[in-house]
Amino acid sequence: ATNAWLRVEYTGQHDKGASFDKVVPGLLSGSNYVYRIFGENSAGIAWSTNIASFTAIYLPTVENRGARMVNPGTAELRGEVTDIGAEAPYVWFHYWQVGDATTNIIAAGIKDGSCSVEANNLSLGVDYEFMVIASNQAGRAQSAVAPFTSATIYHVRPGGSDMNDGLSWANAMEQIQSAIDAAK
Repeated sequence: ATNAWLRVEYTGQHDKGASFDKVVPGLLSGSNYVYRIFGENSAGIAWSTNIASFTAIYLPTVENRGARMVNPGTAELRGEVTDIGAEAPYVWFHYWQVGDATTNIIAAGIKDGSCSVEANNLSLGVDYEFMVIASNQAGRAQSAVAPFTSATIYHVRPGGSDMNDGLSWANAMEQIQSAIDAAK
């Protein structure tokens, strides 16, 4: 009775009214499938009255594209959804100071390609790391972790000393070139 079907999956014996399910591997993401339930016992055979359909999905793929436009207190964090998994995922950026247990999260929304967010209120001259998280109905995927260092403000004033670190007015440098060299 089922030999006309492309694929038949046995789910076992079930009591009347019992729920059951079956994981079917090897389906193609984005493809539409239909199925119907067939049952047989000593009284005969029966088909479900409804034919159901679904579209197979899988996890999205997301990549970390690094930070750019790193300014004092801010940085643009970039990522890319390289495969949506047949359903555009919701994307978040997670970032943290290296060695700190606190993770900051910025929601980017539903994305299907390149995306970015601005991280604000960064401490000056501090090492950070971030990753991109993407989630659809199939589950959650994450990118590799990428580092960045927040920018530092160097203070320069007449009467300062190029022996100073330039990180405050009290420790200002005298020459602009000294600040440029310190920033490298």
